[in-house]
Amino acid sequence: MNNDLARLKNVSDQAVVNGFKKHMDIEMLLKAPMVPQDAMIYNYLQYEFTGTFRKTKLLARYEKEVLREQSKVSKKVDGQVSV
Repeated sequence: MNNDLARLKNVSDQAVVNGFKKHMDIEMLLKAPMVPQDAMIYNYLQYEFTGTFRKTKLLARYEKEVLREQSKVSKKVDGQVSV
């Protein structure tokens, strides 16, 4: 996917989504999600994405439930790791 995007002069949101769909079976977001909320990403890509990324209620909910929690856990782990 990186090679496909690197060939483009202007990388649009649509190009990123097209590359994602080309190189990944997005049905796996429903069939074998890493976290249950991955279905939200599938629904966004299939039904709400209009060519540019916009923060919809669905993405805001995903961010709240998944990304913020991952960030909190990452910060805790970083604080516990000593070099």
